Amino acid sequence: MKSLMFAVFGAVTTCFYSISYGFNDLDLNRLIEFNMCEKCDLSGANLNKAKLRKAKLKLIDLSDAYIRESDMREANLSKADMTAADLSGADMRGATLNMASLNGANLTGANLSSANLESSDMTGAKLFGAKLIGANLKSADLTLADLTLADLTNTELTGAIFCKTKTPWGKDSTGC
Repeated sequence: MKSLMFAVFGAVTTCFYSISYGFNDLDLNRLIEFNMCEKCDLSGANLNKAKLRKAKLKLIDLSDAYIRESDMREANLSKADMTAADLSGADMRGATLNMASLNGANLTGANLSSANLESSDMTGAKLFGAKLIGANLKSADLTLADLTLADLTNTELTGAIFCKTKTPWGKDSTGC
């Protein structure tokens, strides 16, 4: 009886943990097998150095995920939740991130050249030394973001919100 009680407790605890705090293994397998995982939960997953070029990841939950130095060129991450994700050093050239949530994300040294970040929420994002050459940041919220040493050559910034934002030209609070 005691062993049955521990088995039930263990199963309930494991189920609660995976629902509340972890990613879904089936979603991870789908991503690996098909390079596609729309509306998936991969929150907290370790995807460091993953090969996700041209992946279809619309509406994916990658919050708190580790995606350092991953190849995400031309991936579709529209409306993705990447809150507090570590994307440092990731290659995201040409990726679609419109309306994505990148609140508090670490994009230090990431390459976002030619990426579409239109209307994305980048509040508090760390973009120190990031390459945003030719990126679309139209209407993006960059409140409290750190763009120190970022390369914004030919970047579309129309309607972007700068409020207490660290930029290559200094602190910008024009949108507060």
